[in-house]
Amino acid sequence: MQNNYYDLYLKSVADLAKTIVIKFDDVVDSINNWMMIEYPDQFDATDPTSWRYYKNIAGEYHHSNEPMYITSLDTQERILFSKAALAIHRSTSREYQYGTRYYKELVSQYPDQEMLILGILYPVTDIAAAIKAPNGTILGWPAYLVEENEYSLIPRLQDWVYGFVSRWINKQYKTLKYSDDMYMITTMGVMYMNLIPVIFALRLEARKTNEAHSFHVWQYLASYGALDVYKDQLTLKQALWLYRNLLYIRKHTGHTSTFSWLTEHIMTERSIPLAEYTMRHELENQPTNLYPEVRFKRTPLNPPIMGDPNDNVSLDQMLRKEDQIATENVRVREEDGTKIQEKFENSASNVVQTKALESSMFDYSNSSPYSLEDILLNHWIFLSTHNVYRAFVRVTNPTNGEVIPLPAKDAFMLAFYCYCHALGFDLVEVPKLIATRVQRIPLVTPDEIMKVVDPKLVSRDTAVDALSKQPFIDVLLSTEAFYNLCQEIFEAANYQRGLMAFQEHHVARGMVHNMVSQIYADTVCRFEADGTTFDEWFAARNINIEEFVRDDQGLEVYLAILRQATGVDLTTTNSKKALQRAMVNIMTQLSSYSVQWLRQINDSAIKQLDMPVVRVGDWDGFLKDLLQVPGMAIRVLRHRGKLKPDMYFPIGGCGVLDTNLSGKLFGDMHFEITVQPRVETGMRTVVRHITSCLHMSIDASAAQNDEGIIPVPGLEYYLAQNEADRLFVADVYGNCKVDYDKQSKLPD
Repeated sequence: MQNNYYDLYLKSVADLAKTIVIKFDDVVDSINNWMMIEYPDQFDATDPTSWRYYKNIAGEYHHSNEPMYITSLDTQERILFSKAALAIHRSTSREYQYGTRYYKELVSQYPDQEMLILGILYPVTDIAAAIKAPNGTILGWPAYLVEENEYSLIPRLQDWVYGFVSRWINKQYKTLKYSDDMYMITTMGVMYMNLIPVIFALRLEARKTNEAHSFHVWQYLASYGALDVYKDQLTLKQALWLYRNLLYIRKHTGHTSTFSWLTEHIMTERSIPLAEYTMRHELENQPTNLYPEVRFKRTPLNPPIMGDPNDNVSLDQMLRKEDQIATENVRVREEDGTKIQEKFENSASNVVQTKALESSMFDYSNSSPYSLEDILLNHWIFLSTHNVYRAFVRVTNPTNGEVIPLPAKDAFMLAFYCYCHALGFDLVEVPKLIATRVQRIPLVTPDEIMKVVDPKLVSRDTAVDALSKQPFIDVLLSTEAFYNLCQEIFEAANYQRGLMAFQEHHVARGMVHNMVSQIYADTVCRFEADGTTFDEWFAARNINIEEFVRDDQGLEVYLAILRQATGVDLTTTNSKKALQRAMVNIMTQLSSYSVQWLRQINDSAIKQLDMPVVRVGDWDGFLKDLLQVPGMAIRVLRHRGKLKPDMYFPIGGCGVLDTNLSGKLFGDMHFEITVQPRVETGMRTVVRHITSCLHMSIDASAAQNDEGIIPVPGLEYYLAQNEADRLFVADVYGNCKVDYDKQSKLPD
């Protein structure tokens, strides 16, 4: 295995030495001399940007270059091999990297244009700087061959190249073009051959530093307990930390400081909680119970990270947490649980440190109401059947290894068939499928979605904000472009969910929800004409389906197609659960404590129901405070009110009452009255009068009275009361509240 790692490392060093671009004026001059002979009328000696050397290293065609056409691996169409085309056809760009089969085929077809091919793949961006650069300047290199932490590798290599040029290139020999015309070619050949050992040496110098190459890091970690198996889970920062400090950790294993250090850089660095358990005696039920209650308190060992809220468990719960650690734990819990209980109850100390350490957490990575997987799946169906997602997916036959390029639409249907077959469903006809909540094409405008809301409650700015993150959907020619589009839709959908949640008015909240829903639609998608059978479908594409589903390989084919078409790996080892397991295993391996490590995490995604809370709106109310001031009275000098009497006039014929005639009479009356005031306190103080309401029948005898009050219908009932009783006429309008049972008499 180590030899394989070394071979890959050696190849990467050789690839870097072969593809690095180093400027030499002699190379530029030799190309220009040939151009002046072959194209004397098209060569401009005064414009270096038009020279073939600089255009080729920048990835641009010179008029003397032959156009190179290839078959796109994304769309299966014939395209020009250029920077612009590779920027769109991403899968093609990956397959044509240096050293691949497609790269070698292209170089063999155009052997005189390898410098242009490398320039298209790894272009030099600053041509002005390249023109001014002196001999031996490194102009460009493939970025993937230099790791992100090797920030001084190229500068140090540049110093070596400058030294080589200064020491070994003799200007006198350069001028002897006829007797020593091979001098520069030979010198450059020697220099490029020495680049390989120089890169090796520079990386050896960087060992045990933060610039160490990954080969040295992981080979070192592999020599200490095979820690290289965690290569996919450890970050670069963690790997370099272990690489620098592993000897110290092993030498000081068992120290509390070392354990805390490991917890900080292994667990806390990845936001994974770790806690310890201590047994405690709870005495609340004593002396009723003779023995104390045994409970186990969990105490966090790293900063608070969301985990299991239950931090006080019983002995039975504690023992059940350890069932999976050893095969006999279940039997021990059932047979010896009582003995363990007795030992804890009779412990000399009421606090006992246990050997149990637990990492309990929740994985919310895929708990969004609008998950990325759902968006990828539904838009794969929708965009491929509507000729928007035009990329070809390379499907590998699991039986013979043959690679079959299929359009995204056909790739989905093949994956769908294999998935159903793996579940035991053999489909007969090609079905129609519904793509749910897919982005509408063309995208709606703010004015269109404002039609479903009340502008008094939802402003147009909200509509503009809802569409601000929505991507424009254009023709997709690569799986990478499709994934990036769905990622933008995913971010926009969850941003719009936030816009809905921020609405506190119950009607506005519903309107914003309705407005956002107008951006998406549910669409019935047809892959083939109605009635098309799968036998016809496979025959038209020359697919022997038995080779794909043989030996229960259908599920593997489905996962492989899904991974290629969407970029989602459902079997990834980078899940939160796998990460927690890896970090706990590293802690177990590097600490000498005989502890029991407990892990707890949800196996599947926690789906949010996303039910909106009850919202209210248009609240209208007031606050009133009543204050009674005893010993204070006011006298009403003028009172204006309305009386609404009912009048009945019997009209009879032959001594029989035939009907009743009712009517209304309104009038004003003015009188003086003494009342008890009610004072409202708050922002202001108001003294309100009592409004009286009288119900009476017309009696003409009340036309005259001794009080000098204007006679009105029903006045006799008021006059019949004494002065004190007149004060307690009911207030039917609610201007103040009066407790008549507790009402005291007003003073004179």
